[in-house]
Amino acid sequence: IHSTIRGIETPLYELMLRNTKSYQGSLLFLIVLQALTVARVHARLFSIPLMGNIDSDFSEAEYKLQLEGAFLEGLMGKSWSIETHQGWAAAMQRYRHAMANTRSPHLVGFNVHGRIADYRFMRYALASCLMDDGYFSYTDQERNYSSVVWFDEFDVKLGAAVSRPPAAEWKEGVWRRDFAHGVALVNPTDHPVTVALEPGLRRITGKQDPAANDGQPAVSVTLAAKDGLILKRLKLTPTD
Repeated sequence: IHSTIRGIETPLYELMLRNTKSYQGSLLFLIVLQALTVARVHARLFSIPLMGNIDSDFSEAEYKLQLEGAFLEGLMGKSWSIETHQGWAAAMQRYRHAMANTRSPHLVGFNVHGRIADYRFMRYALASCLMDDGYFSYTDQERNYSSVVWFDEFDVKLGAAVSRPPAAEWKEGVWRRDFAHGVALVNPTDHPVTVALEPGLRRITGKQDPAANDGQPAVSVTLAAKDGLILKRLKLTPTD
């Protein structure tokens, strides 16, 4: 087994012995790396995508375009989340880098942690995820990974995106992305924003938060600070 460092191919066992304090530690590290190498070869032979739980933007040469997927654990909602201590823009930058620095099909998981009844936070996080092409994951902070939560928005068929991931806000600090059967809006600012909409959109009909999802036509909407909204088109295409 070899590893390439700065263009120089070096036997891994030599690297282990140079960089660990004991033979046992070197041997354990070598076993782990051998397992990872076998996993990579197996994945290539059988076309199995590999995903990593990443804590960087994956832009380093040894990581870039090496995996088919990335799990962005706790991108929002935790005390150590990027969104918590660096803000929404930094969290979205990490998300976009994960999309750009993974291989096709770019299986990027957008994971957040929150209370199951915090519907505003869920909408904010879901709409943020919909600004690119990742997969949304909501973890109940009381039960961690031992349960699966469900929200009204998960039953909405938005269809395929008809616009690329936005590179700038739509209006008044609100970001927007259009889909075949609806629209996703997110307000990452620290104040409420009211925006006018074109005819033909309505709120979804939901039971969990009927004040936000009352099924009514949406001529304009007011999004609270750090809130999101999923809207449906009034006329659906025959493929819906």
